[in-house]
Amino acid sequence: MIATTALSAASLAMGIGQSLLAASMLISRLHNRRVYGPLAAFFICNVVSEASSLYDYFLDGNVEPYVEYVLSGLSMPASYLQPPLLWLYVRALTSQNNLSISRRDWRHLVLPAMSLITVILLFSLPAEVLEKEMAGTDPITTPMAIVVWWLVVAMMVCFYIQCVAYEVAIIRAIVTYRAKLKDLFASTENRELGWIIWITLIFGSFWLVNVTGVIAGVLFEMDLNIEHWSDFLNLIFVWTLCYWGLRQRPGLDPGDSSQPQDTDQRPSPAAAVSAEKYEKSALTPEHAERIARKIGAAMQKDNLYKNPNLSLWDLSKHIGVSPNYLSQTLNGTLGETFFDYVNSWRIKEAMHQISNSSDTILKVTYDVGFNSRSSFYKAFKRETGMTPSAFKTERDVPILRSA
Repeated sequence: MIATTALSAASLAMGIGQSLLAASMLISRLHNRRVYGPLAAFFICNVVSEASSLYDYFLDGNVEPYVEYVLSGLSMPASYLQPPLLWLYVRALTSQNNLSISRRDWRHLVLPAMSLITVILLFSLPAEVLEKEMAGTDPITTPMAIVVWWLVVAMMVCFYIQCVAYEVAIIRAIVTYRAKLKDLFASTENRELGWIIWITLIFGSFWLVNVTGVIAGVLFEMDLNIEHWSDFLNLIFVWTLCYWGLRQRPGLDPGDSSQPQDTDQRPSPAAAVSAEKYEKSALTPEHAERIARKIGAAMQKDNLYKNPNLSLWDLSKHIGVSPNYLSQTLNGTLGETFFDYVNSWRIKEAMHQISNSSDTILKVTYDVGFNSRSSFYKAFKRETGMTPSAFKTERDVPILRSA
C-alpha cells in the first residue's frame, strides 16, 4: 500500500512538473496564440486542479487545514476549464488560419463560471460548517449548507456530462478534418493528428476511473482506492499531450517553403472546399472541362504528382486557376478528391516502373512522390487490389518462365 501511494505521489508530481514545463514553453510561442494559447492555459489549469492532491500527499498536516479547502475550491473551476480549452486547441489545429475567437465561444465558459460561483458560495459558509462539510464527519444541518452541497453534486454531474460532450466534439472535428485534408493535400500522413484520438481515449479512461470511484462511494459507500490509477492516467495524458502539442503545427497550413512568404496575400486552401461557395459558383461545365484538361496536362506532361508535398494551392498556382474552381472541378467534373486524384497518377507511374525496370519498391515509392512505404502500399492496394510486392511477382513470372 505504501509503495502504491508513493508511486501515485510520484506520478502526480511528475505530471504537475511536466505541465509547468509545457506551459512555460508554450507561452514563449504565443505569436500563434490561437493554437498555443488554449494549450498553455490547459496545462496551467492542470497544475491548479491537481494542487490539492499534491497537498494531500506531501503537505497534509503540516499547514493550516483551510489551505486544503482553498486548493480544493480552486481545483473545481480549473478542472471545468480543461475540456473546453482542449477543444479550442483541437479546433485551432484542424481549422483554417483565419479562425479567431468569436462571441459564440464564450458559451464554453458558462460551466466554469457556474463552478466558480459554487466555490464562492461554498466558502461563504461559516468556517466550522465548511470544515465539517469538507471533512464529511457530521451531517449537514443548515439550510444554506444543504443547498450548497447539492449544488456541488449537480456541478459534478455536469462535469462528467461536459467531458463526454467535448470528447464527442473532438472526435467529430478529427473526422471532418481528415476528410478536408484529402481535398487539400496529396500526402496526409504527417498531418493526420491521429495522436489526438489516442489522448482522447486516455482522457476517456481517466474520466471513467473517476466516475467509477464517485459512483462506488456515493451509492455503495465503497472506497475503491482508484485515485492511484487516476494519477497514473493523468501523467500519461499530460506527457502525451505535452510531447505532441509542442511539436504539432496547424494541419491545414501548407507548410511549403517553396511557396511565397506573404501568406496574408495568398488565398487560404481551406476556403477552397466550402460547399457554400460551390452553390454560388459561376463555374460553367465548359470551363470545368478546360480546367480538367489543364489538371491532366500538369500531371502527364509536367509530372507534378512527383512533388511529395504537393498541395491544392501548388496546383492552383501552376495552372493559373483559383483554388475554389480547382476543387470544384476535381470533386464535380472528375469525381475525385485532390488526394485520390494525385495518388492515382502516382500509382499508374509506380505500376509502369515496377513492370519496366529493376528498381526496388522502396526506390519506386519515393520516385513517384510518396513520403513513406506504408502510405504507398495502402494507396497501391486500394488502386490495384494487391500489394506492390505481389504485383512485382506477378509481372516477373512470365520473364522467369521464358528464361
